[in-house]
Amino acid sequence: MENSSDLVQVISKCIENCETNKLSSIFEDAGNNESIASNCWDIIPILCAKLDQETYDKLPAMFQSCDKLLNKVAEISCPEEALLELIEQADCPDNDLRFLALLKPIHRLLIRMPEKRGRSLVWCLNLVASHISALPEPSSYTLENSERVLLDLDPATCRAVDVYNSITPFFEPFVEEVSLFKPVVSVDKPILAQQIYQRYVLSAFLIHLLEKPLLLMDLEYDGKTKSKSRCVAEKIVEYFDNVMPDIVPILFERCFGKQKLSNDDGWDTDPVKMFQFEEKVPILGLSNLLYLILVEGLSRKSIPYVYSPNYLFPVALHLSTELLLAGHDLSVWKGLQLAHSSISLVPQSSISYTMLDLPIHKNFCTSLEKIVVYCNIETYRKKGIRILQNYVMIMDLKARYQVFINLFPLLEHSGVKGVLVTMLKDTIRMTMSDIHNPTTKLYRSKSLLKLIEVYCVVPNGPEVDLMDHSDHIISLLNLLWYLALADRSDLLGLWEHAPYLDRYFIHPLKDGLKLSRAHYELKIHQLEEEKMNQTLGKKIKGDIVSVSVQGETVPDLSYDEKKQILNVALNKFSIMESLLSSIREEVESRFASRHSTDS
Repeated sequence: MENSSDLVQVISKCIENCETNKLSSIFEDAGNNESIASNCWDIIPILCAKLDQETYDKLPAMFQSCDKLLNKVAEISCPEEALLELIEQADCPDNDLRFLALLKPIHRLLIRMPEKRGRSLVWCLNLVASHISALPEPSSYTLENSERVLLDLDPATCRAVDVYNSITPFFEPFVEEVSLFKPVVSVDKPILAQQIYQRYVLSAFLIHLLEKPLLLMDLEYDGKTKSKSRCVAEKIVEYFDNVMPDIVPILFERCFGKQKLSNDDGWDTDPVKMFQFEEKVPILGLSNLLYLILVEGLSRKSIPYVYSPNYLFPVALHLSTELLLAGHDLSVWKGLQLAHSSISLVPQSSISYTMLDLPIHKNFCTSLEKIVVYCNIETYRKKGIRILQNYVMIMDLKARYQVFINLFPLLEHSGVKGVLVTMLKDTIRMTMSDIHNPTTKLYRSKSLLKLIEVYCVVPNGPEVDLMDHSDHIISLLNLLWYLALADRSDLLGLWEHAPYLDRYFIHPLKDGLKLSRAHYELKIHQLEEEKMNQTLGKKIKGDIVSVSVQGETVPDLSYDEKKQILNVALNKFSIMESLLSSIREEVESRFASRHSTDS
């Protein structure tokens, strides 16, 4: 060729005319190497323009030729110059074919520049992370157990797995270079510093790969067959173990650290700071990592066994909460599994009340309640209840007392409140068998009064619809009746507070039951009238009688369905009235005995 510009024009003409043989001969001619290298910024875009789906389908020979020639450009061009242009061309979130094809020459260029790789490696890994983040999320199918094998057929999952399978080999040589398990060759400080830098950079971006969309795929292994996404996760964690000696300090700093970093805080020179940036190291990626280690049993080399389950518990609780809040059914399931595993590793009654100062306990419990109440998958709801019960039981008596005091007002659903009341009852029963233990004093006398003040309250006064609060009120009445029978000698000092109970709970509840019963009996009467009018053929605009459950009106119910709901309410009122009557008799007898003693 006479000059470089002529060469670029000839290459462009060959591509335009689909002359793949002539195009290949130009690149095979060693005499053109210098011109190709000096014009790589012009040649790379020309070749990349043909790396698309249309060319792949209609002109596969042209696609393969351009792919091959880009690797040739990467071999002979200045690495720094060619790399920048390739990164720019590979920034194409909607074109996986081009992105994956360009990873090979980018990889080749990085291998060619070992001593100047630091910043360039970050640029390339940023490119990878951006492409992964732009992939569509798999749909939420609410599948359970064996049904999850169908998740691999989701189009978004198939696309993401293909991309992941091409990305993971990109990391391999860079991980092997600085592997913690590779024999130390040099003790030269600059070389060691460069290796440490590369380890942290790789660790950060490997965590990024564990975020969405991989987080939203089925990563469980039943001992028989592994999903494709599970195999991807195993490979990422394997690489991570090779470059991260101890992730725990980073987890604590990320979850509970108070240091706030800005984008110009020099994380590119101190990669440890990179872990404090959500855009670099997503919290959901860290959550998925801990899930894969603690729940799925993947290698735990990055979490040394010197850390006890109690020490790791706050971090696990924080990250499981992040998964619960992510909203996708598979992220919620991972959050439940992580919470269950971390709680089951902690011995019962071993969490001290001093650990409850962290706000994560409140966030975890309120997030868990939403799953228990609103999730449309029964397995998740049941597991959430078991987790809440186990969570309370790993607290020591002081910590449990704080949970009982602080959690009850935060809960919104009567059924979940009822579960907490039942656990309070079980705890008080346990303390009664060890009445001389100083710790059990928290469940007696003035401390018991604090519990009564929190729990024994008629919500919103006697005018409230008690059906919406029936679950926990029945549990409360059962608790009081149990104490009346089990503590005849009043060792707990409950009946010292009988006047308080009578004034602020028993009488308002009695009045509330009267109003609620009258309200529901009136509804049944109106429902009967509505049915009679319909039988007589009278025109009625809409339903006269509406029925609500948990404060929300349920539409399109038949007469029988409405009648059943109203009768269930009356039955619950009868249960409450029966228990309340027994408790009132007990309170009155306590009043009478105390009165006779005083006189």
